[in-house]
Amino acid sequence: QVAVAPFVVRDLRDDSFNPTRGTWQSLVLRVAPGFLGTEVPIVKLVGQHSHYVPLPWQCNFRYALRAGWVRVIEGDEQVPIRERFFLGGRTSVRGFAENQIGPRAGESATSSGSPLGGDLSLSANVELELPLLLGLRGVVFRDAGGLYLQDRPIRLSDVREASGVGVRSKTPVGALVLDYGF
Repeated sequence: QVAVAPFVVRDLRDDSFNPTRGTWQSLVLRVAPGFLGTEVPIVKLVGQHSHYVPLPWQCNFRYALRAGWVRVIEGDEQVPIRERFFLGGRTSVRGFAENQIGPRAGESATSSGSPLGGDLSLSANVELELPLLLGLRGVVFRDAGGLYLQDRPIRLSDVREASGVGVRSKTPVGALVLDYGF
């Protein structure tokens, strides 16, 4: 698939691997039109904002907001599954298995099929980090997110939420992370 994908990234964090203050934003527009040889022409927009706030007593507050939108721009085909968004797992809504949030194939009252992904993705993460012993840091977090397909109604009841706790150990190349969400 051939696409044009201009992007903007603004990184004002104090450290790329272990940030404690600042913001990080990104916006990516991906256009894959039919005249470039794309089988299913699409337009995709993905944005993210993260904010790191230092607090008294060596505590830190963080939040991240993410949104994604994708549509077919020619014809009436569905967005290919490889272009859809997926939520659930350690990088989105902790407390859910990888890619387990959102619509499912063959979904009924008695069974649930494979994840279908979504054409619209909205998610948010909030966490408070506290000092523990021996250089370890504790985290309390709350995550939420929802996935939607363009041919199904958007309902707030489809938003999934999870809370949890975690432990962090900072290393020169980023934090070693252990989270448990429920």
